[in-house]
Amino acid sequence: MGADCFSGKELVKAMTYFATAWAIGPIIGPVIGGYLQHYFNWQANFTFFSIYGTVIFIYAFFALPETNLNLSSAKPKEVGRSVIAIISHPVFMSGACMLAFAYSVLVLFNVIGPFLIQGVLKYSVIVYGQLALLLGFGYFFGTFSNRFLMHKFESMMLVRFAIILGFIASISMLVLGIAIKINLYIILIPVLIQLYVCGLIFPNTLAKIVSLFPRQAGTANALYGAIICLGVFFMTLFAACLKTDTQIPMSLTYIGLFFGCLLLFLLMQKLDKNISISFK
Repeated sequence: MGADCFSGKELVKAMTYFATAWAIGPIIGPVIGGYLQHYFNWQANFTFFSIYGTVIFIYAFFALPETNLNLSSAKPKEVGRSVIAIISHPVFMSGACMLAFAYSVLVLFNVIGPFLIQGVLKYSVIVYGQLALLLGFGYFFGTFSNRFLMHKFESMMLVRFAIILGFIASISMLVLGIAIKINLYIILIPVLIQLYVCGLIFPNTLAKIVSLFPRQAGTANALYGAIICLGVFFMTLFAACLKTDTQIPMSLTYIGLFFGCLLLFLLMQKLDKNISISFK
């Protein structure tokens, strides 16, 4: 998807829509889940997942056409060669790992936020869901503004700016958590900025790494998705062990995530430059 149909600015534009759809789950999920839990029970969420997943699968199977005209053999040996070629590409792997860190920024609030909002600040599950939706508009505005900024700035420049801004917001969140008694504002405002910058990081970086394999777009997207899921799995395990009586542990985790994004971005840029020089 994407690299087999678009290139250049058009690919970044397509990835903007894709990145919005990819992250819509953790954005609107707490709202739907909050109402289901409030009016029914927590098991109702799994019933909703089952019905929703079945409907999407049926629609995708029968209604969505195949866009990749460079179909390859499904033989295990050929698939294995494709997978090895992609995961051994240093630019792809550094970019995909950076996106795993960035996606963990989106997920982290969903793991720790309920304990801070409901447990510490004593708001209801419905209020938490509404706040999560409000924060989701930060990410949506990030992807929406990327649609216009991509015509004025180079995509990797936008990614660099976004990471630095997210890092500054994370440090501000830590300082406010130390200096001021915990309240909604010193949690929500920094997180809103962090989700906004993720809306800039995702489409630009994703367009960069999938463009490396236009003839293996399906495999590249599948591996990218697997790396994201693996990163979020470990992030969720880590976040579940954090103390949730203040925002300080969450702030430190955000700092670590954006610092990791910065290191991986610099590595990706350096590797991309070296590979480009070696082919000249």
